[in-house]
Amino acid sequence: MKKVLFLLTSVIVAMGIMCSCTKENEITPEEKQKQEEQQQKQEEEQSKNATLKIALYDETTDKYLSGATATLYNVSDDAMVASIVTNDEGIATFSNLDINKTFYFIMEYGGKKYRSTDNVTIEKGENKIKYTVKTTALTITVKNSNGNAVSGATVRLYENRLDYSNSKNIIGSSLYTDSKGQVTFYNLSPKTYFFEVINDTQTNEEGTCSKACTEGANLVTTTIKEKVVVVQSGTIVLNNNATGSDAGTYKFVVTNYTTGEKNTYTVSSGYKKTLTGMSLGQYSVYMEQLDGYTFYATDGTQTGNLQNGFTLTFSTNSL
Repeated sequence: MKKVLFLLTSVIVAMGIMCSCTKENEITPEEKQKQEEQQQKQEEEQSKNATLKIALYDETTDKYLSGATATLYNVSDDAMVASIVTNDEGIATFSNLDINKTFYFIMEYGGKKYRSTDNVTIEKGENKIKYTVKTTALTITVKNSNGNAVSGATVRLYENRLDYSNSKNIIGSSLYTDSKGQVTFYNLSPKTYFFEVINDTQTNEEGTCSKACTEGANLVTTTIKEKVVVVQSGTIVLNNNATGSDAGTYKFVVTNYTTGEKNTYTVSSGYKKTLTGMSLGQYSVYMEQLDGYTFYATDGTQTGNLQNGFTLTFSTNSL
Protein backbone atom coordinates (compact mmCIF):
# COMPACT_ATOMS: atom_id res chain seq x y z
CA MET A 1 0.00 0.00 0.00
CA LYS A 2 2.77 2.37 0.82
CA LYS A 3 4.50 1.64 -2.47
CA VAL A 4 1.39 2.45 -4.49
CA LEU A 5 0.87 5.69 -2.58
CA PHE A 6 4.46 6.74 -3.16
CA LEU A 7 4.21 6.01 -6.87
CA LEU A 8 1.01 8.01 -7.18
CA THR A 9 2.56 10.94 -5.36
CA SER A 10 5.59 10.91 -7.72
CA VAL A 11 3.36 11.00 -10.76
CA ILE A 12 1.39 13.93 -9.39
CA VAL A 13 4.56 15.83 -8.58
CA ALA A 14 5.96 15.18 -12.07
CA MET A 15 2.75 16.38 -13.67
CA GLY A 16 2.92 19.51 -11.56
CA ILE A 17 6.43 20.19 -12.78
CA MET A 18 5.39 19.67 -16.38
CA CYS A 19 2.48 22.01 -16.01
CA SER A 20 4.68 24.58 -14.37
CA CYS A 21 7.24 24.44 -17.24
CA THR A 22 4.60 24.79 -19.88
CA LYS A 23 3.24 27.95 -18.31
CA GLU A 24 6.70 29.49 -17.99
CA ASN A 25 7.50 28.95 -21.76
CA GLU A 26 4.16 30.25 -22.95
CA ILE A 27 4.55 33.53 -25.13
CA THR A 28 2.26 36.40 -24.28
CA PRO A 29 0.57 38.42 -27.08
CA GLU A 30 2.74 41.42 -26.15
CA GLU A 31 5.95 39.41 -26.45
CA LYS A 32 4.82 37.94 -29.76
CA GLN A 33 4.12 41.38 -31.17
CA LYS A 34 7.53 42.60 -29.98
CA GLN A 35 9.27 39.66 -31.66
CA GLU A 36 7.42 40.34 -34.91
CA GLU A 37 8.42 44.01 -34.80
CA GLN A 38 12.07 43.08 -34.20
CA GLN A 39 11.99 40.61 -37.09
CA GLN A 40 10.44 43.23 -39.39
CA LYS A 41 13.07 45.78 -38.37
CA GLN A 42 15.82 43.23 -39.02
CA GLU A 43 14.42 42.48 -42.47
CA GLU A 44 14.28 46.21 -43.25
CA GLU A 45 17.89 46.64 -42.18
CA GLN A 46 18.91 43.68 -44.32
CA SER A 47 17.12 45.21 -47.31
CA LYS A 48 19.34 48.30 -46.96
CA ASN A 49 22.53 46.35 -46.51
CA ALA A 50 23.31 46.17 -50.24
CA THR A 51 26.44 47.83 -51.68
CA LEU A 52 27.40 49.00 -55.15
CA LYS A 53 31.04 49.06 -56.26
CA ILE A 54 31.86 50.95 -59.47
CA ALA A 55 35.34 50.47 -60.96
CA LEU A 56 36.43 53.10 -63.50
CA TYR A 57 38.69 51.58 -66.16
CA ASP A 58 40.57 53.52 -68.86
CA GLU A 59 40.87 51.56 -72.09
CA THR A 60 43.54 53.95 -73.43
CA THR A 61 46.02 53.49 -70.58
CA ASP A 62 44.84 50.00 -69.51
CA LYS A 63 44.55 51.27 -65.94
CA TYR A 64 41.87 51.81 -63.32
CA LEU A 65 41.45 55.52 -62.60
CA SER A 66 41.80 56.73 -59.03
CA GLY A 67 40.66 60.18 -57.97
CA ALA A 68 37.54 60.17 -60.17
CA THR A 69 34.21 61.30 -58.67
CA ALA A 70 31.27 58.93 -58.97
CA THR A 71 27.81 60.39 -58.27
CA LEU A 72 24.80 58.10 -57.83
CA TYR A 73 21.23 59.18 -58.69
CA ASN A 74 17.76 57.68 -58.26
CA VAL A 75 16.17 56.92 -61.62
CA SER A 76 12.68 57.64 -60.26
CA ASP A 77 13.23 61.31 -59.39
CA ASP A 78 16.86 62.11 -60.41
CA ALA A 79 17.67 62.77 -56.75
CA MET A 80 21.35 62.50 -55.90
CA VAL A 81 22.16 59.70 -53.45
CA ALA A 82 25.86 60.31 -52.81
CA SER A 83 29.21 61.24 -54.41
CA ILE A 84 32.21 58.99 -53.83
CA VAL A 85 35.83 59.42 -55.02
CA THR A 86 37.45 56.32 -56.48
CA ASN A 87 40.22 54.87 -54.33
CA ASP A 88 43.73 53.80 -55.38
CA GLU A 89 42.22 50.78 -57.11
CA GLY A 90 39.81 52.98 -59.08
CA ILE A 91 36.74 51.84 -57.10
CA ALA A 92 33.91 53.93 -55.63
CA THR A 93 31.80 52.05 -53.05
CA PHE A 94 28.20 53.02 -52.19
CA SER A 95 26.79 51.36 -49.04
CA ASN A 96 23.38 50.90 -47.38
CA LEU A 97 21.42 50.92 -50.62
CA ASP A 98 17.82 49.67 -50.91
CA ILE A 99 17.46 46.44 -52.84
CA ASN A 100 15.27 46.43 -55.95
CA LYS A 101 15.79 50.18 -56.41
CA THR A 102 17.20 51.46 -59.70
CA PHE A 103 20.01 53.99 -60.05
CA TYR A 104 22.23 55.62 -62.65
CA PHE A 105 25.62 57.26 -62.11
CA ILE A 106 27.88 59.94 -63.56
CA MET A 107 31.68 59.58 -63.46
CA GLU A 108 33.76 62.78 -63.53
CA TYR A 109 37.46 62.63 -64.28
CA GLY A 110 39.83 65.36 -65.42
CA GLY A 111 37.04 67.83 -66.12
CA LYS A 112 35.10 65.33 -68.27
CA LYS A 113 31.83 63.63 -67.36
CA TYR A 114 30.71 60.13 -68.34
CA ARG A 115 27.10 58.97 -67.76
CA SER A 116 26.25 55.31 -67.29
CA THR A 117 24.71 53.85 -70.42
CA ASP A 118 22.53 51.38 -68.44
CA ASN A 119 20.60 51.77 -65.20
CA VAL A 120 21.53 49.63 -62.21
CA THR A 121 18.95 47.71 -60.18
CA ILE A 122 20.37 46.82 -56.78
CA GLU A 123 20.27 43.21 -55.61
CA LYS A 124 20.89 41.93 -52.11
CA GLY A 125 24.54 41.84 -51.08
CA GLU A 126 27.42 43.26 -53.16
CA ASN A 127 26.82 44.64 -56.65
CA LYS A 128 29.85 45.21 -58.91
CA ILE A 129 30.19 47.24 -62.12
CA LYS A 130 33.24 47.82 -64.33
CA TYR A 131 32.72 51.07 -66.22
CA THR A 132 35.06 51.55 -69.18
CA VAL A 133 36.03 54.93 -70.63
CA LYS A 134 38.40 55.89 -73.41
CA THR A 135 40.46 58.96 -72.56
CA THR A 136 42.67 60.90 -74.99
CA ALA A 137 46.46 60.64 -74.70
CA LEU A 138 49.26 62.00 -76.87
CA THR A 139 52.69 60.36 -77.01
CA ILE A 140 55.47 62.42 -78.62
CA THR A 141 58.71 60.74 -79.72
CA VAL A 142 61.68 63.08 -80.13
CA LYS A 143 64.52 62.19 -82.49
CA ASN A 144 67.58 64.03 -83.75
CA SER A 145 68.55 64.59 -87.38
CA ASN A 146 70.26 61.16 -87.40
CA GLY A 147 67.03 59.44 -86.41
CA ASN A 148 68.17 58.58 -82.87
CA ALA A 149 65.92 59.00 -79.84
CA VAL A 150 66.72 62.03 -77.68
CA SER A 151 66.35 61.61 -73.91
CA GLY A 152 66.04 64.48 -71.45
CA ALA A 153 64.50 66.90 -73.96
CA THR A 154 61.88 69.34 -72.63
CA VAL A 155 58.41 69.03 -74.18
CA ARG A 156 55.58 71.52 -73.64
CA LEU A 157 52.01 71.30 -74.91
CA TYR A 158 49.79 74.26 -75.92
CA GLU A 159 46.10 74.83 -76.70
CA ASN A 160 46.67 76.93 -79.81
CA ARG A 161 49.28 78.28 -82.22
CA LEU A 162 49.46 81.71 -80.56
CA ASP A 163 50.37 80.23 -77.18
CA TYR A 164 52.87 77.95 -78.91
CA SER A 165 54.48 80.89 -80.72
CA ASN A 166 54.72 82.92 -77.52
CA SER A 167 55.69 79.96 -75.29
CA LYS A 168 52.97 80.75 -72.74
CA ASN A 169 49.95 79.07 -71.11
CA ILE A 170 51.38 75.56 -71.27
CA ILE A 171 49.03 72.68 -70.51
CA GLY A 172 49.93 71.08 -67.19
CA SER A 173 53.68 71.15 -66.80
CA SER A 174 56.79 70.51 -68.89
CA LEU A 175 57.65 66.84 -69.46
CA TYR A 176 61.07 65.30 -70.18
CA THR A 177 61.67 62.54 -72.68
CA ASP A 178 62.67 59.11 -71.37
CA SER A 179 65.35 56.76 -72.71
CA LYS A 180 63.13 56.06 -75.72
CA GLY A 181 62.80 59.79 -76.42
CA GLN A 182 59.13 59.75 -75.44
CA VAL A 183 56.70 61.72 -73.29
CA THR A 184 52.96 61.12 -72.91
CA PHE A 185 50.29 63.69 -72.09
CA TYR A 186 47.18 62.10 -70.57
CA ASN A 187 43.52 63.04 -70.18
CA LEU A 188 43.34 65.45 -73.10
CA SER A 189 40.37 66.56 -75.18
CA PRO A 190 40.08 65.31 -78.77
CA LYS A 191 41.33 68.43 -80.57
CA THR A 192 44.46 69.86 -82.20
CA TYR A 193 47.42 70.63 -79.94
CA PHE A 194 50.72 72.41 -80.54
CA PHE A 195 53.92 71.24 -78.90
CA GLU A 196 57.38 72.68 -78.35
CA VAL A 197 60.53 70.61 -77.95
CA ILE A 198 63.78 72.06 -76.60
CA ASN A 199 67.08 70.27 -76.08
CA ASP A 200 70.00 72.66 -75.45
CA THR A 201 70.16 74.72 -78.69
CA GLN A 202 67.94 72.33 -80.64
CA THR A 203 64.19 72.77 -81.19
CA ASN A 204 61.36 71.40 -83.32
CA GLU A 205 60.58 74.79 -84.90
CA GLU A 206 61.40 73.51 -88.37
CA GLY A 207 59.55 70.24 -87.83
CA THR A 208 56.02 69.17 -86.92
CA CYS A 209 54.51 71.30 -84.19
CA SER A 210 50.82 70.31 -84.17
CA LYS A 211 48.72 67.17 -83.83
CA ALA A 212 44.97 66.64 -84.25
CA CYS A 213 44.11 64.19 -81.45
CA THR A 214 41.20 61.75 -81.39
CA GLU A 215 39.92 59.72 -78.45
CA GLY A 216 42.37 57.03 -77.46
CA ALA A 217 46.15 56.84 -77.89
CA ASN A 218 47.70 59.30 -80.35
CA LEU A 219 51.31 59.02 -81.55
CA VAL A 220 53.58 61.54 -83.25
CA THR A 221 57.30 61.69 -83.98
CA THR A 222 59.16 64.99 -84.30
CA THR A 223 62.73 65.83 -85.30
CA ILE A 224 64.70 68.57 -83.56
CA LYS A 225 67.39 70.68 -85.21
CA GLU A 226 69.74 73.47 -84.26
CA LYS A 227 67.75 76.56 -83.43
CA VAL A 228 68.41 79.58 -85.61
CA VAL A 229 68.90 82.44 -83.19
CA VAL A 230 67.60 85.76 -84.47
CA VAL A 231 68.94 88.76 -82.60
CA GLN A 232 66.08 91.08 -81.82
CA SER A 233 67.00 94.75 -81.99
CA GLY A 234 65.81 98.18 -83.07
CA THR A 235 67.08 101.63 -84.04
CA ILE A 236 67.34 104.79 -81.93
CA VAL A 237 67.60 108.23 -83.59
CA LEU A 238 68.92 111.25 -81.66
CA ASN A 239 67.53 114.27 -83.54
CA ASN A 240 68.91 117.77 -82.86
CA ASN A 241 66.23 119.88 -84.55
CA ALA A 242 66.06 122.76 -82.04
CA THR A 243 65.57 126.25 -83.53
CA GLY A 244 65.84 129.84 -82.39
CA SER A 245 67.38 130.44 -78.98
CA ASP A 246 67.26 126.68 -78.32
CA ALA A 247 69.50 125.87 -81.29
CA GLY A 248 73.03 124.67 -80.68
CA THR A 249 75.06 121.56 -79.95
CA TYR A 250 73.38 119.06 -77.61
CA LYS A 251 74.62 116.27 -75.38
CA PHE A 252 72.47 113.11 -75.42
CA VAL A 253 72.88 110.68 -72.48
CA VAL A 254 71.17 107.40 -73.48
CA THR A 255 70.31 104.96 -70.65
CA ASN A 256 68.86 101.45 -71.16
CA TYR A 257 66.69 100.67 -68.12
CA THR A 258 66.74 96.95 -68.89
CA THR A 259 70.52 96.49 -68.97
CA GLY A 260 71.58 99.62 -67.09
CA GLU A 261 73.95 100.51 -69.95
CA LYS A 262 74.58 104.28 -70.38
CA ASN A 263 76.24 106.08 -73.32
CA THR A 264 76.80 109.77 -74.19
CA TYR A 265 76.65 111.30 -77.67
CA THR A 266 77.13 114.87 -79.01
CA VAL A 267 75.01 116.08 -81.94
CA SER A 268 75.39 119.38 -83.73
CA SER A 269 72.43 121.63 -84.56
CA GLY A 270 70.41 120.37 -87.52
CA TYR A 271 71.92 116.84 -87.46
CA LYS A 272 70.84 113.34 -86.38
CA LYS A 273 72.70 110.49 -84.72
CA THR A 274 71.39 107.04 -85.71
CA LEU A 275 72.08 104.11 -83.36
CA THR A 276 71.40 100.72 -85.02
CA GLY A 277 71.30 97.25 -83.48
CA MET A 278 70.12 98.58 -80.13
CA SER A 279 68.83 95.98 -77.67
CA LEU A 280 65.14 96.06 -76.88
CA GLY A 281 63.73 97.64 -73.76
CA GLN A 282 62.86 100.96 -72.18
CA TYR A 283 65.22 103.90 -72.69
CA SER A 284 65.72 107.24 -71.00
CA VAL A 285 67.51 110.04 -72.90
CA TYR A 286 68.75 113.16 -71.14
CA MET A 287 69.41 116.10 -73.54
CA GLU A 288 71.40 119.17 -72.56
CA GLN A 289 72.20 122.25 -74.72
CA LEU A 290 75.98 122.87 -74.75
CA ASP A 291 76.14 126.19 -76.65
CA GLY A 292 74.12 128.84 -78.52
CA TYR A 293 71.95 129.89 -75.60
CA THR A 294 71.74 133.53 -74.40
CA PHE A 295 70.88 133.16 -70.70
CA TYR A 296 70.69 129.46 -69.77
CA ALA A 297 70.92 126.08 -71.41
CA THR A 298 67.86 124.07 -72.42
CA ASP A 299 67.73 120.54 -70.97
CA GLY A 300 65.26 117.76 -70.28
CA THR A 301 64.57 114.01 -70.33
CA GLN A 302 62.52 111.86 -72.67
CA THR A 303 61.63 108.14 -72.34
CA GLY A 304 60.43 105.47 -74.73
CA ASN A 305 60.21 101.73 -75.30
CA LEU A 306 62.14 100.17 -78.18
CA GLN A 307 60.49 97.19 -79.93
CA ASN A 308 62.00 94.70 -82.34
CA GLY A 309 62.53 96.17 -85.81
CA PHE A 310 61.21 99.60 -84.87
CA THR A 311 62.85 103.02 -84.75
CA LEU A 312 62.61 105.18 -81.61
CA THR A 313 63.33 108.90 -82.09
CA PHE A 314 64.27 111.44 -79.40
CA SER A 315 64.08 115.11 -80.58
CA THR A 316 65.35 118.29 -78.97
CA ASN A 317 62.35 120.32 -80.13
CA SER A 318 60.19 118.20 -77.82
CA LEU A 319 61.85 119.55 -74.68
